[in-house]
Amino acid sequence: MPKLVRAALGAVALVAACSTGQPVAAPTDTGPTRATPPTASNPASPATGSPATSPIVSASASEPSLLPIQDIVAAGASRVDVPGEPDWIALAGGSAWTATQGITRLDGKTGRVLETMATESPVCVGMDSGYGSLWAYTCQTPMILRIDPTTSKTQASISLPAGVQVNEESTLSAGEGAVWAIAAGGSTILRFDATTNGVKQYAVQAGATSIRAGLGALWVTDQESDTLLRLDPKTMEVVATIPVGSGPRFLTVGEGGVWVLNQTAGTVSHVDPTGNTVVATIAVDGGVIDGGDIASGGGAVWARVSDALVAKIDPRTDAVVARYGPSSGSGGVAADSEAAWIGAHDVNSIWRLPAR
Repeated sequence: MPKLVRAALGAVALVAACSTGQPVAAPTDTGPTRATPPTASNPASPATGSPATSPIVSASASEPSLLPIQDIVAAGASRVDVPGEPDWIALAGGSAWTATQGITRLDGKTGRVLETMATESPVCVGMDSGYGSLWAYTCQTPMILRIDPTTSKTQASISLPAGVQVNEESTLSAGEGAVWAIAAGGSTILRFDATTNGVKQYAVQAGATSIRAGLGALWVTDQESDTLLRLDPKTMEVVATIPVGSGPRFLTVGEGGVWVLNQTAGTVSHVDPTGNTVVATIAVDGGVIDGGDIASGGGAVWARVSDALVAKIDPRTDAVVARYGPSSGSGGVAADSEAAWIGAHDVNSIWRLPAR
């Protein structure tokens, strides 16, 4: 079945009026519970729920001055031919895993293709690892696959509530006590219990696009308002609403911060979780990013872009220190302390670039 084509969605500059609410009621398995945002002018502190001491502001990006593109193989990467239009990449159990016509496993040291697991339908959202498992979602047969990354065996196939699907072109995220996803329609967060595999639903403001868990919080991009939401994973309350760049979708939590890929703006917003503010807006592409992805690891942040393969950001300085090519359409990216993995489904390839 052909790969779903990633397309950047034009962001509409809508500022949604947020209302202050009381803590949400206990969730049920049959319907969503409302995640209540603070007012935009008086955001709640993540620690106390009281008004924050400093306003939320967004840094503005200067006119982009991009580094020239280096050939990624000349820089030390190895290129691996992977049949089946490899897209999303996750690292688990010493291997790299990519969504093809099923899920393909690559050797974590060499990139050699080890095997391809059959799935009932394509994986159409970003995979993640955590709680001893690799987590993937099949889009045409709405189901979460929980896979043992050591044996490649399916540990569980988790059905979604009737009529519920995961938002395509988003991510699963393992952390903060569960596995999380955004439901199609952008107004519901799904929580998968890593012990029981049970599913609960929580309502969130319309426009929710993708999610990551980490640093004691849930982080949700909202393309309708060009914002990043911070939620308390215990109460599911929105405790901060942070303006970011135009067209935010994918994000990563790591290297001391939260990093948002703004598809329309061609930038990355570096969010400081201690103050819930954008401390840098970093140009990574000369135009709109078609699809893309972002990951953190190995002492860097890696933005999968369109006019190159990937931009490498130094999280200490917020500077792009390298841009690797050639440009090869869209694809995924993942990174750990050993290497960055960059995929391009248009050319059936993945590159493994050792961390330095």
